[in-house]
Amino acid sequence: EAPLLTMLITMIAGVAVLWMIARLLPHTPLYGALRLAPTPSLGAGIALGDGTSEPLPGAKVGDQGIAVTDLRPSGTAEFNGRRADVLTRGEFIEQGQEITIEAIESHLVFVRTGAPKS
Repeated sequence: EAPLLTMLITMIAGVAVLWMIARLLPHTPLYGALRLAPTPSLGAGIALGDGTSEPLPGAKVGDQGIAVTDLRPSGTAEFNGRRADVLTRGEFIEQGQEITIEAIESHLVFVRTGAPKS
């Protein structure tokens, strides 16, 4: 009987301590060091932040651009002075290489190296 009572008291005390920590921790300086800082949505770069649902307004399959970052397989590219997040179909493309839009599917822009296919 005594071990069961000890275990019950310990469990109740543990729940009470966790509840107090959950209530008080967000109001302490330690909480700021423990939590991650808010970041912009990852999807915001895909739509270029201009409120359109198109990943790169005005772009079409076959348009040429330059890889602004290494594409491993995702990264940033520039087409006609506008930047967008792009993907390759698995290949790695180095920064500065000429790329071509291969497909635009939903909110994703797929690219490959080189000039458009004829």
